[in-house]
Amino acid sequence: MFALRHLLADTFAQRYQRELLWAGVAIALVLLLAASILWWMRRFNQRRGPFTLKASDQLAHFRVLYERGELSSEEFQRLRALLNERIRAELASQESAAAAPETTSATLDKPKPDGPTNNGPPNPGGS
Repeated sequence: MFALRHLLADTFAQRYQRELLWAGVAIALVLLLAASILWWMRRFNQRRGPFTLKASDQLAHFRVLYERGELSSEEFQRLRALLNERIRAELASQESAAAAPETTSATLDKPKPDGPTNNGPPNPGGS
């Protein structure tokens, strides 16, 4: 009887240790998976850069808030004046950025007055 109880206790302890081992492995895998997902999300978000709304998008949002009555007329006028300045600045920077490549390509296409001229293939005789 004692031997049977001792044998059952040993098998129970072995089974408990085996289950505990597999539970530990499962927890470690879940933690590793969670850490890799967090690392991947952080890496993906850093690559994209910060998200910023353009001034025109902000103005459209504030206009909706004003139409709902969540902003007073004075607040909306003040925000609109501020954002209109930013919109003008954004447009000016876009126009200057668009004009810059045109001027550089135009200056590259013009031949220099005192530079070499290409009047055909070089003369093999050297004259």
